[in-house]
Amino acid sequence: MCDAVVSVEFDHLFLHPSLQHVFFPFDVQTMPQGRPPLSGPPRIGHAPTSRAAKGSEVILAALQRLAQRRPIEIVLIEKLRYQEALERKRTLSIFIDQIGDLGYGINALESLAMTIPTCSGLVRGFAEAYPDHPFVEITTMNLEEKLIEILQAPVAAAEKARAGREWVAAHHDPRRVVQRIHHIAGLG
Repeated sequence: MCDAVVSVEFDHLFLHPSLQHVFFPFDVQTMPQGRPPLSGPPRIGHAPTSRAAKGSEVILAALQRLAQRRPIEIVLIEKLRYQEALERKRTLSIFIDQIGDLGYGINALESLAMTIPTCSGLVRGFAEAYPDHPFVEITTMNLEEKLIEILQAPVAAAEKARAGREWVAAHHDPRRVVQRIHHIAGLG
């Protein structure tokens, strides 16, 4: 018997009625500050660990179509050592985590912590449970439109990116996650 059942995977809530969601522990202080270039086209990146799971073919096709309409640089961060991947990621203007209903992953937490506007598909019910989330919610149908919105409103995108880092710090802070687990388990 246990005092509490928790999961960092929001979609697991649909598997058991007593399961409770806690955020994945993540320390924003471990991430370098994002530094997109001051000149040149906006750099839009994607870092798939599994192309099929992340919807990479759909994402890359949308980026290719967008590149035909306006100047952008497509940055694919794949099969690199972790530090090299972080260095590339920090130079992005926009990051696309994944498309579909898997929800955001650690790549998205890293880009938010770097103050990079971050696009992701979200698990059903997540936006309602956490309406203050900082993600630009994307689908296969609206990806290009959402990217254009970000590109056309750089000040609003920068504000959302700053809020994203604060959101990750508030919700994913390892100490807060442990405190929440203790609270759920009746330990404090």
